[in-house]
Amino acid sequence: MKGQPGGLFLSKLGSLVIEIAELESGEPTVIEIAHKLQKALDVEPVTKKFYKEFQEQHQQFLQFVKGISNETDRRWYTSVILNRLMFVYFLQRKGFIDNQNLDYLQNKLEQSQQKGEDLFYDEFLQALFFESFAKPETDRDLSVQNLVGKVKYLNGGLFLQHRIEKDYKISIADEAFEQVLNLFKQQPGKGRLPLYEGKMIHRFTHLYAEPKYWVDEQEGRKALLGRNQSDNAQKLDYQNYRLGFRAIARNTDARTLIVGAVPKNVFCGNSILVFSEVTHISSVEMVFTQAIFNSFVLDFYARQMVSANINMFYIYQLPVPRLTKSDRYFNDIVQRAAKLICTTPEFDELAQEVGLVSHEQGVTNETERAQLRAELDGMIAHLYGLTEEEFSYILTTFPIVPESVKQAALEAYRIFALQLTNV
Repeated sequence: MKGQPGGLFLSKLGSLVIEIAELESGEPTVIEIAHKLQKALDVEPVTKKFYKEFQEQHQQFLQFVKGISNETDRRWYTSVILNRLMFVYFLQRKGFIDNQNLDYLQNKLEQSQQKGEDLFYDEFLQALFFESFAKPETDRDLSVQNLVGKVKYLNGGLFLQHRIEKDYKISIADEAFEQVLNLFKQQPGKGRLPLYEGKMIHRFTHLYAEPKYWVDEQEGRKALLGRNQSDNAQKLDYQNYRLGFRAIARNTDARTLIVGAVPKNVFCGNSILVFSEVTHISSVEMVFTQAIFNSFVLDFYARQMVSANINMFYIYQLPVPRLTKSDRYFNDIVQRAAKLICTTPEFDELAQEVGLVSHEQGVTNETERAQLRAELDGMIAHLYGLTEEEFSYILTTFPIVPESVKQAALEAYRIFALQLTNV
């Protein structure tokens, strides 16, 4: 196995033996087994949301378990199947199944459905559990090996046939497994990229919340290309830096127009509107416009138009100055905004393109970040030609924003006004 000598691999699996008797007594739970598997196999951590949703699958999955007349037995057997699936899921995430097939269960479900309806449990899983995991390779039928692929023998009670499986003629529809495996597909792993949501970005940051969903990159590319385009490994939008606008933009919140830079190699959901660097603006212009979009001045303008949501129709109407490197304030704005944006390795390339060495020149101290944001607001107010009285009025229209933040922006405006006077 990849990165795992045979002896070490088998010793790890030995520590994961889960006996049927343990399950029947109600211990360990699905979640406890998941933690045990993750720790022993040293796989990437999965989210708390995953554990919660997997636990919730028990009640949903239960509805699809047919043929067991005793309700206690039916509930117990649902736990057994989910525990077995969890075990196989962590094995496949580690690359321990069928030549490192990281989508083993999903692929096998698709193959089963191509052969006929609701064959996954009765045909494939029976062979995987009882004729593969529970039986040495040398004792398996060739037909089983062809069906399940390369699977290691596990001498553990979890894959021994139990009384319930002998006493009842059980059936479980493919739909039940589709729901569980769809949950698996949403987790981080090789070949999967995070799905960014609006709540993950904020002004000048992409770290406002952790990703909860992950998307298979190939499936994501197919969705972006649509039915009429072929995938020729061409560079697509998600592979570039982009401006991300929160689609939910209430004019009663502290701020309405919230824009963050979206790193490369992430997909975006409907709650983020995105501009791509390649198709619309350069890296330097993207940093500059993010500063403009996040300013009090432009936010004030946007609040006059929107009430709850924003779309590109509104964004295209916003009065954004078209400055270049030769214009006053342009470079000062870019440098300050870049230090707010480029704070992690994902933005090293962007940092270099706008004049920073790397993300290490980015500012992460919140006090320093607040000062940079204040300076940007003061500078941009001058860029729009506002008087101090006009800028002061704009600040009063943001009642939820802390007074200290507004005063810092106003003080920055005054400092830049003095600099202009002395020029």
